[in-house]
Amino acid sequence: MLSRLSVLKDSELFYERGIYPQSSYAFKHALTQEVVYDSVLGKRKRMLHQKIATAIEELHKDNIEDHYEVLAEHLIKAADYVKANEYCRQICKKAEKTASLNYAITFSKKRIDCLEKLPQTEDVQKKIVDARSMAGIYLMQMNFYKELKDVIAPAIDIAEKLN
Repeated sequence: MLSRLSVLKDSELFYERGIYPQSSYAFKHALTQEVVYDSVLGKRKRMLHQKIATAIEELHKDNIEDHYEVLAEHLIKAADYVKANEYCRQICKKAEKTASLNYAITFSKKRIDCLEKLPQTEDVQKKIVDARSMAGIYLMQMNFYKELKDVIAPAIDIAEKLN
């Protein structure tokens, strides 16, 4: 892998930050990154995102909370909605502690999206009600009442259905 990265670095498509073994690599141009990313087939892309998330979890198990956001994004792209939901929930809890309500709203919506892509068991539906309720609280605190109504209405329907 290092020889392949070296070729990319020599061709000036990549640049290296840091010193081996702590180095990281990045594309020099966003368009190059986009072209490469778009050329990977969907199934392989999901597998790669899953492997990246697993590697991050293993490498950073002692300070995993510092990596919730990156993990959530990779797991969403990997279509691992169960784990992505959990990381989004953790991000929201972390955002609450720092009063980062816009951040909490963003990841609440991602959590809702993840849950709605799962098979709609009773347990998942209860989690959807919880996620929508928490998003509603964040929206209310920011005085986003129109959006609050849109987020809460489906939760009320589900809650009534579940009795």
